[in-house]
Amino acid sequence: MRDAPQSLRRAILIALTLLLSSGFARAHPQDGPHADLRAAIEPDGVRWSVGVNVAFLDAVLGVHREAMDSLSPVESEALRAMFERYLLEEVRVTIDGEAATPSLENVQLNLTPDPQLVVLYPRMGMRALMRCSAVIVYESDAMPEHVELTWPGYPVDQLAAELEPENEVRMVLEGQVRAEGVVELVRFSDADPTVEWSAGGIAARFLPTPAVPEVASAARVGSVSLGLAGLTLLSGVWLVVSLVRAKGRVLPLVVMIVSAGAGYAARGVAPIDAPWGDGEVELPGREYCEQVFRPLHLNMYRSFDYTDESDVYDALAGSVQGPLLEALYTQIYGSLVQGEQGGMLGIITGIEPMELAIDNVRLGPVNDADVILFTATHRWRVEGTVYHWGHSHTRTIEYLARYEVAGLGEGWRFVGHEVLEQTRLDPGEQEPVDPNDVEAILRSLGTDDI
Repeated sequence: MRDAPQSLRRAILIALTLLLSSGFARAHPQDGPHADLRAAIEPDGVRWSVGVNVAFLDAVLGVHREAMDSLSPVESEALRAMFERYLLEEVRVTIDGEAATPSLENVQLNLTPDPQLVVLYPRMGMRALMRCSAVIVYESDAMPEHVELTWPGYPVDQLAAELEPENEVRMVLEGQVRAEGVVELVRFSDADPTVEWSAGGIAARFLPTPAVPEVASAARVGSVSLGLAGLTLLSGVWLVVSLVRAKGRVLPLVVMIVSAGAGYAARGVAPIDAPWGDGEVELPGREYCEQVFRPLHLNMYRSFDYTDESDVYDALAGSVQGPLLEALYTQIYGSLVQGEQGGMLGIITGIEPMELAIDNVRLGPVNDADVILFTATHRWRVEGTVYHWGHSHTRTIEYLARYEVAGLGEGWRFVGHEVLEQTRLDPGEQEPVDPNDVEAILRSLGTDDI
């Protein structure tokens, strides 16, 4: 058992690294119009962080300027006014059935990006890199119960236009909604431009597990009472013999009554295991253990949905036991912070359970107590999405692992884990390209990473 935390920690870190962290370094704007849409639903209203590139504004607004790849100070001010008006007048949010009034915070224009990166965007050039961002604030007197977010603009999908020039396909914009400690990926489209959110959906994410059966123990009896019971039995035999011989009946009767009463009074003194009964436990069957394992496994992954420190810790504590809890909490929260600081977000978006085999159901020691233990060999697939700048990268990995599950006082928990197989199912990608290495950038053109 002592080796279990290290092995489970290693397995979870592998999943986090492959599904989340590897995507952070590769995330990038695509060579075309882009909108980065991130809404936060808070106790005092809604804050919608919006970032678009100039290619996007060209497509939805038409930005007038002399040079396509640069703007003069006067043109920049005109662009700012156009961008602000678009956010205030075209973007709409409804809170609890009422249209919310917007205000703007932190409006920024980054119109002088690193020119070395332009080689990555042969179609749009600097227009793909020049960016405008702002936060739209919609105030509310209380925590919203129902929110509708409506995004108005959808440029033509450049890739679809190349593949199907006869059809004018509009872009589908990926965004995120953060609320009640959970981040969800959402999609806005010309056909369905409104995303709805309702409060109170978090509790349903976590599935209940069956109660842990009580572990029966051998019967206990006081050693003094056991000795007096023997004296009572002997005095009873003495009394029977006395009755047969018709003499001396009082003394054995008194001894029998006194020893029986004293034995009852001393029943809790110096307890020992009773010599009768073996105290065997009726262990749960495989079907019951499957009902324990499946929700416990899914709940462990549900903890990845949270962003608040205490929520991550509490969610993990419902599936993992002991020192392993601290290790996983530190690593998972660290990856979330990395996503926040880098403007990128890694989310586990799908769990597909496959094969499950239960064996070795038994009693065993955990934390100096005998508890019900069983082994589960499980195969499953994990889909993770790295979100950045309005689009996402998907990772799919198939695992085969062996778990040790224990029925503790606080419920069922994982106490051991060993990864047997892991296979990445999505196509591999190149290592990140150093943005300062122009030759490496040119070599990478035409690959899936572009």
